[in-house]
Amino acid sequence: MRLASKKIVITGAISGIGLAAASRFAREGARLLLVARGERQLVQAAETLDSEHVETCVGDVSSDADMERLADIAREKLGAVHGI
Repeated sequence: MRLASKKIVITGAISGIGLAAASRFAREGARLLLVARGERQLVQAAETLDSEHVETCVGDVSSDADMERLADIAREKLGAVHGI
């Protein structure tokens, strides 16, 4: 799958599978919006990706209000998001 120019939102992006996926997608040129609850850890995770195509958003996917806000931020920062 070619990921260059794809727009992807990754939740739980500060460690584990989320961070591993973000790393792979960033290397392949995708535009990313990383989401997690911890702001400091989220910024650190984004910095490790060394990509100019990474945005971050602090949020909790178990919160309806945060999910609505996340959807607005994703549209604002990425436009249409690709599902993979």
